[in-house]
Amino acid sequence: KISSALKKTAVKTKKISRKLPKKKTVPKIKKPLVKRKPLPVFIWIALAGLWFIFMPLAKSRTSSIGNPKIPPPPKDVPPDFFFPFLISRFETSDEILYGITTRQRQKLSGYYFNGHEFYFALTFYGLALMHAFWSFSSFVSPNYFINLLLKLPLGNFLASFPEIVFLLPLFKAFSMRFKAPHLVEVQDALHNTIVKAIKDRRYYAIIRDAKGKEAGALTKTFESGARVWNFTDSDDQIVFTIKDEHPEIYRYRKFLGSLNGNLRSRYSIYAPENRLAGFVLNDPTSKNRFQIHLDYAFSRLSHPSYILGSVLFILSYERDRPYPTLIW
Repeated sequence: KISSALKKTAVKTKKISRKLPKKKTVPKIKKPLVKRKPLPVFIWIALAGLWFIFMPLAKSRTSSIGNPKIPPPPKDVPPDFFFPFLISRFETSDEILYGITTRQRQKLSGYYFNGHEFYFALTFYGLALMHAFWSFSSFVSPNYFINLLLKLPLGNFLASFPEIVFLLPLFKAFSMRFKAPHLVEVQDALHNTIVKAIKDRRYYAIIRDAKGKEAGALTKTFESGARVWNFTDSDDQIVFTIKDEHPEIYRYRKFLGSLNGNLRSRYSIYAPENRLAGFVLNDPTSKNRFQIHLDYAFSRLSHPSYILGSVLFILSYERDRPYPTLIW
């Protein structure tokens, strides 16, 4: 009797326990490891306002700048005078390609590896866009951006340090920059090397001839705020100088970008004793076309390929970038 009563009691207890509601598990609320706040919106409004204020000002100040004047070459120009060089530039994500035509209609080509720049731009402008979105999204909700990050895997960490996403392209940029040689190589129609300009630790660049022999070096200096490059021979004598004639354009471009080619630098070529020997003519109809002119009186100033290689290296390494580069 006692055992049967205990069994009945056990059965009743099970039925009651089944009817009791189960305890609900409270989900854990994700929180950032470090509390972050967006940048004030007025910073982005101020930057945009300054850009739109300085853009027409820079255009108006540079549109009236003319090109230097040099005497036209004589009618009976000898065949070894190759100027002007007519150059077209083609840009890909990792290379700058040059199509070159000489006075004698010879076709040359050149290239410069530029792959690291894409990743630098991706890093800095990705960061800028992310922070701008973060700032403006605070109008929707104070924690709108942070809540989006918290929904992702490792959301606590990402919401604390969202900039870490851009470390990968930054490391990629530095890796490519230090591994790949910075050089401009010019070749003829048969792909024979004519000249090379190579970045060097001792100098701005080393110029090598068709046989790979060092023909001279470029050194970079500043004169009254203007960038100046001297080409020196093996005896450290200055053979010619390339000068940025209007440094204000360079300063405008750092903040505004090239404005579709309107803010391209103006370079001139000088013989010793500050004698104007030539210049780089920017084609007004295309941001990717330019010419290298030389006064015939200075036709023996240097080998034409050395002048060509020096100008192309400067235009590649100091490229007139279409986007602002104030932060680097």
